[in-house]
Amino acid sequence: MLDRNSIANYVFNPKIMKTSLIPIALLTTVLVLGSGCATSHSHLTAWEYKVVPNPPFAKRESLFNDLGKEGWVLVGPGQNDDFYFKRPKK
Repeated sequence: MLDRNSIANYVFNPKIMKTSLIPIALLTTVLVLGSGCATSHSHLTAWEYKVVPNPPFAKRESLFNDLGKEGWVLVGPGQNDDFYFKRPKK
């Protein structure tokens, strides 16, 4: 039967701790270095923008659908009922 001292000697054995920490250290290194790839600036999208000044309310739906077919995405309304669109630069 194992007593408290023999369990503590096993758990805190420097040889066992060293072999247990190596995989943890490798995993941590891979995760830290790998996360840097996700923030690379080489994957940024260049955008072009379009402002549609105050389109008539009755024509907005067809105008917005036409712009969507051209790849424009509504960013949001601006001042004076202007609408802002963006799409990836071609």
